[in-house]
Amino acid sequence: MDDNKIKLLDGSYGFQLNKHLEKPVDHDPLWSSRALITDPEAVIKTHMDYIHVGVDIIETNTYQASIEGFMQYLNISKEESYKLIQKAVDLARMAVDQCEKKDIMERETRLTSCNLTSNLAKIRTSSDCGKKSTNNWIYLTSSFCFIHFK
Repeated sequence: MDDNKIKLLDGSYGFQLNKHLEKPVDHDPLWSSRALITDPEAVIKTHMDYIHVGVDIIETNTYQASIEGFMQYLNISKEESYKLIQKAVDLARMAVDQCEKKDIMERETRLTSCNLTSNLAKIRTSSDCGKKSTNNWIYLTSSFCFIHFK
């Protein structure tokens, strides 16, 4: 990647994902991250949509992903929840690989941003819920990792 070039990040993942799903994710407590388990092919297609239009960086669809959220709303174990977050990275990689095979992207343009936790998924305050809350989850905030595939 040219260090002097402005990098383009993909857009609203959930909005684009809805185009590939039968049921929109808009009011789901897991938002787009539920598709990791319900429709992984739609996840790959959404990443590919952004790659097709020339973005330099794609984000994993982990906006509302959290271990606790997966355990609560998908009824899966802690270990399965960790694997599901890893699956988000794997699906992003699969989209990159598929586009590469189709010569859609240049080889050096393969940077993936993984939003591992979300402020909204982890920080629950009275303003988030519209009511008083004694259950504050303020122990993790957003963390990002960037994976450069070679």
